[in-house]
Amino acid sequence: MYLLIFLHFDAVHASRPPRRKAVSVTVEIGDALTLQCPHEFQIYKYYWYKQSLGALPRLVSNIYLGADSQGLENEFRADARFKLGVEKDRNHLNISDIRPSDSATYFCTTSSSMNFEFVQSVTVFVKGAAMVVRQAPLEDVQPGRPAVLKCSVHTGSCEELPRVHWFRESEESAAGVLYSHGGDDRCEETTDRPTNSCVYSLPIHNVSSEQTGTYYCAVAACGQVLFGNGTKLSVEAWKASSEILYILTGALMLTTSLLFSVTFCLCCKNSAESHERGSASSTKAKGSPKVVRYAAIEQVTENGRRPMDETWSECTYFSVDQ
Repeated sequence: MYLLIFLHFDAVHASRPPRRKAVSVTVEIGDALTLQCPHEFQIYKYYWYKQSLGALPRLVSNIYLGADSQGLENEFRADARFKLGVEKDRNHLNISDIRPSDSATYFCTTSSSMNFEFVQSVTVFVKGAAMVVRQAPLEDVQPGRPAVLKCSVHTGSCEELPRVHWFRESEESAAGVLYSHGGDDRCEETTDRPTNSCVYSLPIHNVSSEQTGTYYCAVAACGQVLFGNGTKLSVEAWKASSEILYILTGALMLTTSLLFSVTFCLCCKNSAESHERGSASSTKAKGSPKVVRYAAIEQVTENGRRPMDETWSECTYFSVDQ
């Protein structure tokens, strides 16, 4: 039993197709291309997969040598540009009238009951699939308020829906992926030019200093990855300080006005009281005669003599109201 298992295991490994190096091909729009996948054994099931940038692999063909159930799969079945060249020793994929959407990496794989192997990998680059990515250079936002960063994508002759990835680069950290999205939900067809125009947005709520930095959008479509120039998000701290300054200035002016009003009222009250006291004193002075008394004060020494300095003599007077 063990001997049979080992013999079967060795036979499986001995029959594996040789691995080939990954290659890349550059073609023009409208060209024809043949992706080769030769094989030497007829016991495998062969597949072709297509993987566009930023997307999952899609099954192109499913071939089982010696069986009738073989051919193209998914959307490639209805596309007359894709044809299979299946022979005894080959499993080629023919693509005619190359389009920008054909830019991708194509994998030729095999499978059996025991293993799954990648036989060939071909990356196809299609020239002429020009794209343009634009971003606003600067976005100033006040703290606590929302911001919306936009990435405008012109896909040119590329028919593939782009995928957009957002990156943020700050002084504290290197660039890192924030968000990825794609599809036609934000794309709009324009009538003034033959290209598609897509606008992708990245909303940011309650902007703070921790979210400042340069935000980049990277667009992947038709075998290309293009980066925008980046939008620098900064917090307008000086506007917040100005608002606080305006509030403090208004409070100071209000306090000064109240203080001036209180001071004016006190002055008016004191002036009225002084005027009343002055009137009462004048009334008393007119109705009551005064008797003025004079008294002379002399300084007498212990021996009973007057001092020689006459400046010690004083004359005082006082009045008595009657």
